[in-house]
Amino acid sequence: MLGPEVANVWVYGDDGGWRSLDTTGLDLVDTGEYELGLGRGSLSPDGTRLAIGQAEGVVVIDLTTAESRMYPVEGLGEVWTGRSTYWTPDGAAVLLGRSWAALGEPLEYTNGWRIDVGDGSVSRLGFDPTYAALLEDGRVVADHWSETSGHLWSRFDPAGAATPLGDLDAYAVLDQPAARGQRWAALRQLTTMTPERSWDRDGFVVLDDEGRPLSLLPVKGTEKNGGGGRVIGWATDSVMLFSMPEASGSPAAAGVVAWDVETGELWRGPLMLVNSFVSVAQQW
Repeated sequence: MLGPEVANVWVYGDDGGWRSLDTTGLDLVDTGEYELGLGRGSLSPDGTRLAIGQAEGVVVIDLTTAESRMYPVEGLGEVWTGRSTYWTPDGAAVLLGRSWAALGEPLEYTNGWRIDVGDGSVSRLGFDPTYAALLEDGRVVADHWSETSGHLWSRFDPAGAATPLGDLDAYAVLDQPAARGQRWAALRQLTTMTPERSWDRDGFVVLDDEGRPLSLLPVKGTEKNGGGGRVIGWATDSVMLFSMPEASGSPAAAGVVAWDVETGELWRGPLMLVNSFVSVAQQW
């Protein structure tokens, strides 16, 4: 339930219990639907901390002690579409996604910030974490989209040096990738249909760190805006979680689906999402 002054966050623990999180004092971002700045990457890898994007930076809440700390970030610019947060796999830093108002001209997905949660230091990124997969060896696979050059996928080493991956997939849009180990999954929405390409289907795709496709799950309806499919994350090394609306239900109500990328097994969980965002801890 979101509104000008209301935001509900619920946390499901590994003990099987649900807990509510007090969001009093946190700034909601008015995008027409009032976003709290909570997204798929907001939960720390060990599941003990929550990072929420704010107008002036990031607040990190300890889910064990309920203590919080604000990390200010200068130069963020005006807020248009909320601020997505993503923890690094080692839990040492939070990456902050783009602000549309700060993109400049020409439009391009290259801006982001890294906030060290130990000392609070802030550094700029050479990629937008919203369109990046954070591999567990410290490398990153990211999309350098711009309105002049289109999509350009690169792999970044921990020092920030980039290696282009070439024409990763010119016929698809790979959005909001989530990594597990040295492979990553993404929502795939086709922009061009060519019958000679066996991978040309809407759905979800898993790739390795070189950008090579490993597995594809065709899913109809992923093109529906606002609930047509969203990567949630990985439950295990081989099981990827995503959300899809019920075939006969409201587009805003989606169920969680688990996909074993190695065996192809599928099962739908009981959790129903209504205008919600889900973040899953990577370490269990």
